[in-house]
Amino acid sequence: DDETSILVKDLEGNILKGVPIRTASPHRMEIKSHPYPESKQLIVNQEYDINITIFDKEDHKIYPSENILTKTTFGKQFDIIEISMNGLWAKVRPTMVGIGKIKASLRSTLTPDDDETEITPHIKGVTDFEIYESVLVNPRQTVLPWDAATKPDYQLSYKVTGGGKVYGYKVEPDNMATIDNEGKVKIMNGPGLLTVTAGMTQSMHNNHTSKIVLISPTELELPESNSEWMVGHQISIPVAVYGLHPETKEKVMFSDCSDL
Repeated sequence: DDETSILVKDLEGNILKGVPIRTASPHRMEIKSHPYPESKQLIVNQEYDINITIFDKEDHKIYPSENILTKTTFGKQFDIIEISMNGLWAKVRPTMVGIGKIKASLRSTLTPDDDETEITPHIKGVTDFEIYESVLVNPRQTVLPWDAATKPDYQLSYKVTGGGKVYGYKVEPDNMATIDNEGKVKIMNGPGLLTVTAGMTQSMHNNHTSKIVLISPTELELPESNSEWMVGHQISIPVAVYGLHPETKEKVMFSDCSDL
């Protein structure tokens, strides 16, 4: 390891500025995915940037110059979309569920004459990424009638699939509803629009959302049905009740009218 300086001079040879340059031996490597470098959980068919960072023994980052030669290998779970010449960056897409390994080995550097200078011992790094199907929440939207005087006691449940099968939940705004660890929502206030989010507990950025729309009824319809019945038979007449969506102002049908 050593230090030197780059000097900037004017045309008369006077030094205007000096920039210290420190050389260091590589000690370890880190392999991380972006845009969420702290997470090792990836989603099938999403694109990620893989960045490999080299550190010296004092944990200072070493500049990833183009003359560094790194052998980077990807497990069968990855499609490689693009990779840099030095192997320290790649854009990948996971294509299947499982544990995807990414390995990197720092082998050598290139001289200005394109001669290889071997680095010994070789510095290696490996990271196991957990690859999952996308998190999906059902139903995606629930439209309910709201009356400020009676304040209906709504409690909603959701079916969540994908991810790691263990989920974290949140509801926003939290002054209108609460949500427990099993994803059961209890409505407290309305009218308005709520967002329910279910995500992977260790990486909540891998999530899916559902909307709850609380609005007043504005229109009632009797959809076309059979208008003739036999005497003494019990009949069911379908009724459709609508309200106006608070954002789009479009007519939307209520998912449940049992509290009307």
